[in-house]
Order: sequence, then C-alpha cells, then structure tokens
Amino acid sequence: MPRHEPTPKVEEKGGVGGRIWHCCILCPLLILLLLCLSPGRPPALAAALDSNTPRGQELSSLPPVATSRLHPGQAMVLADQEYFPTLLNYIRAAGERIDMTMFLFKITDSPRNKPALLLKELGRASRRGVQIELVLEKSSYSDSINRENSKVAEMLQSHDIKVRFDSKQRITHNKMVIIDERFCFVGSHNITHSALAFNHELSLLIDSPELAGQLRSYMATIK
Repeated sequence: MPRHEPTPKVEEKGGVGGRIWHCCILCPLLILLLLCLSPGRPPALAAALDSNTPRGQELSSLPPVATSRLHPGQAMVLADQEYFPTLLNYIRAAGERIDMTMFLFKITDSPRNKPALLLKELGRASRRGVQIELVLEKSSYSDSINRENSKVAEMLQSHDIKVRFDSKQRITHNKMVIIDERFCFVGSHNITHSALAFNHELSLLIDSPELAGQLRSYMATIK
C-alpha cells in the first residue's frame, strides 16, 4: 500500500495564531483607553488628550511628571536646564489658565532664545482660550529691567494676555508659574536665556491645588 505523508497542519484563520495576534493588538489599545478614561489623570495629561491641544503634540512630549501621574502634594526638583523643557511642555498642555510672576522676562531676536520660545507658546495658549495673567517687576533703580519687561509686556498684550506691573516702591523678586490652578513652579529661574540655558538655578514643580490657591492669592496682593 502506498504510504501517505501526514498533511501539515495549517492554522485556520481565526485560530490560535490569529487569537494571539488579535490579543497583541487589542490589549494595549484597551489599556490605553482605560487610562484615558480614568478620572484621576492630571490636567496636563487631560489637556494633551483634548481636542484643543495644538496639532503635533504627543504624549511623549509631556514631562515625566505628567505621564507618571504625579499625585497632589508630590514635588519634582528642576535643576539648572531641566526647568525650561518642563515649563514649556506644561504651557503647551495647559487647558484653563496660567498665572506667572517674574522679576525679569527678557527676550532677544536669536532663533534659539528660550524666553522667546516661551513667549510664543504663551501666545498659542491664549489663542486656544487659556486665560493668562503675568505680574512683572517695575524697577526704581534699573532702566534695563524696565525696558526688557516692558518690551515683553507689549508683545504679550498683543496676544490678549493680561500683564500688570508692581509698584516701584517694592521689588518683586519672586519667580513662580501656576498651571491650571494645580501645578506650581517656584524657585530661582528668571525667564532669561542665561537662567534657562547656562546658570545654576533650582526650582520645584509641585502638584498641589491648595498651594496653587495660596500662590494665586499672594499674587493678587502684589501691587
């Protein structure tokens, strides 16, 4: 009798191989969907998923503190050049409001000038409906500080951003930024290229709605 070789077993479409392939594709998508629907995601991440987020922004562009779900009360040290990219990304992800006080906000015409990039992102945030308010120093002793802050104020106001100055009778030397009434940047960084690119500076990013409220109340007292 002729010998018959066993017919190789071919996995039918939808068999084990197909099921494994579908699981590999569907499981990560399901996990991502659950994360997006989670009510506990921070506003910065929520804003990145919102339709108002500028085109081209990806979750990978957000700072680690946002994607790792920093909880209220936790803080992150931003040393030296870590401050600029983190602040830039939080401004990009802001969904409701940005409050800022600065001793010095200085821009130049250089295409690599970091303060100019921040100013540009503030303008974009304003155009997508984010409410923005800044308080800047009005110096009684430095025409240079007044010239730089006034220049920036005029540019910000052209983007419908509210800017006011303190009194010459008292120096406003603090540097703080509050994003969406929750994320607080407090420390030594001025918005100058030297501070953002070269100097030894130290600031903290703190996730605290309570602290944000206290800082905004303090900001309202600066006149």
